[in-house]
Amino acid sequence: MRNTASRSTGLSDMLHLLLLACAQAEQLGELMRRTAELRSFTAVYELTTTAEAGKTRVRFTRRDRFKDPAGQEIAQETPPIEKEIVETEDGPKLSAPQD
Repeated sequence: MRNTASRSTGLSDMLHLLLLACAQAEQLGELMRRTAELRSFTAVYELTTTAEAGKTRVRFTRRDRFKDPAGQEIAQETPPIEKEIVETEDGPKLSAPQD
């Protein structure tokens, strides 16, 4: 892993994006909790963050729990998702990895 302090997309930018992703997941979870028949919870879990060859990547999973109309609790987790952090005019964004 390389030091990203001198890059425009530094560790603080990565952490900011992860916090935004978590905040969005919390907002989605809150919205789903307010929908009575779904009673849902969504969480995002960071697996790894790497910076190599001028690219910063993050791997994470998304875990959803909800109750179906019959009241049975269902839990689903995505396979690991990998995104690359790229600089845009509006600041850092997550995008599909560019190899």
